[in-house]
Amino acid sequence: MKKEFLYDQVKECKTDYLIRMAKVVDSIRNGSVLEDGTNYKETLSDEEKKEIENYVFAVMLPTIREEGSYYVRKNNLQNVSDSYLNHLYEEVWRNFYKFNNPLYKETEGTCAFRTFVKMYVKAPARTTIDKENGTSKAVGYYKRLVKNTQNYICREKGKSLSSITAEDIFEEMHNVSTTQLSLELIKKTLAGMQVKTSIEDIENDSNYSSEMDELYIATENVMQSFETFMKKLRPLQQFIFCQNYGFCSNKYDGISIAQLVCDPDFLKIVKEDNIGKKHLTVSDVQIDEPRENGFVIQGGPIILNNVEHIDVNFVSHQRVRCKNLIVNFVKENELDEYDVMSSLTKLLEETWDELSSKYGLK
Repeated sequence: MKKEFLYDQVKECKTDYLIRMAKVVDSIRNGSVLEDGTNYKETLSDEEKKEIENYVFAVMLPTIREEGSYYVRKNNLQNVSDSYLNHLYEEVWRNFYKFNNPLYKETEGTCAFRTFVKMYVKAPARTTIDKENGTSKAVGYYKRLVKNTQNYICREKGKSLSSITAEDIFEEMHNVSTTQLSLELIKKTLAGMQVKTSIEDIENDSNYSSEMDELYIATENVMQSFETFMKKLRPLQQFIFCQNYGFCSNKYDGISIAQLVCDPDFLKIVKEDNIGKKHLTVSDVQIDEPRENGFVIQGGPIILNNVEHIDVNFVSHQRVRCKNLIVNFVKENELDEYDVMSSLTKLLEETWDELSSKYGLK
């Protein structure tokens, strides 16, 4: 392996090395062209690519393990620690190419790799707990919806949590979500919440340590402002916003606009959007690098003949607009983009869950 890919502790710190290698990994995976005009996807052999990726992962692994182990201890996840850490390794590695990469980061400044890892510690915990308990994504969504309604009732109606009934939740749910669960389903969900079976239960435990939250600089006012900001977006914009920042299912992670514009599930949202549906058309679409679950499918490009899709230029414009909206939000509140995203992970995940539930996204 060439020396330029090796980590020399004398010449650079780990963060600087990983910032540099994130661009290399991006070039290897996605064919992005570096400042010197190099495209490692084209110039390196498969063996060289794998060797570099394995080496870089080995360099970052101790930091990921440290942060993951800390989260395990603080949340009493020792019984599922191995599964959780494996999910965390996969999640961080899958998103590593974005680390302080100007192609994906809209604000100035950098963050340490440890801070970057902390952005991803919660989602793998939820995946692990749900899998361990056989909890479906839908059930997890129902619990969050019920919990959000309980919080609303406590805040707006002045009732204690223990005094809130299923009937109260049924009556007030419309104030926190467009989704309305039946009274029977609310009762069933409440029964399932008596035992800690999801990461939300752990995080909302009164004994949960607040040390991890010291990283997150978003205040309650910022959270409320961001929630208002998200609700002002049309579902189509919410989808694009979540996808821009990786808060989406693996199906949509990193796919090209060409692949997105003709995706049947995405078109469900488009057809309900008063503006988006005006840009529907039928023609041939070429997808140069089709992806599945975040990875390029070998054998591309593919051509879809006479297929319904939304205009590529319209989606491109919406992506830019959504990025500008969050950039302005970050600047107005004098925040750092990574800190905002790490603080608002739960809200963005809930937004995606609502879209998934309403439109049947996979």
